[in-house]
Amino acid sequence: SLAYAIVVALGVLFIWSLVSPSTHPYGWSFAKFIRPNLAAPKELEDPRPLKFAQQVGLAFALLGIIGGIFSAPLITVSAAFIFIAAFLNAFFGLCLGCQLYLLIRRVGIIR
Repeated sequence: SLAYAIVVALGVLFIWSLVSPSTHPYGWSFAKFIRPNLAAPKELEDPRPLKFAQQVGLAFALLGIIGGIFSAPLITVSAAFIFIAAFLNAFFGLCLGCQLYLLIRRVGIIR
């Protein structure tokens, strides 16, 4: 069915983004079409918190899709977390995934 095809496609894109972000369709299209039109940045920030935030968001999306396939309430909880995180990022510039990354790093779980 369509739901299974979407899950497989998301899984492939997820693994692809972990293994080779520069060849991922989003990374490639940004590097090819958008980046050349932007001015050179004065300073670059550490990409690890943003990558971590993207992976957390993708994990919640996959959790929601899997919950939807099996009619579990996970889809509602997952969608709520995604909505809240997107709202905070869009309106206040607060990246919850980035903050979570910094907290986990401060605690010493990751380096």
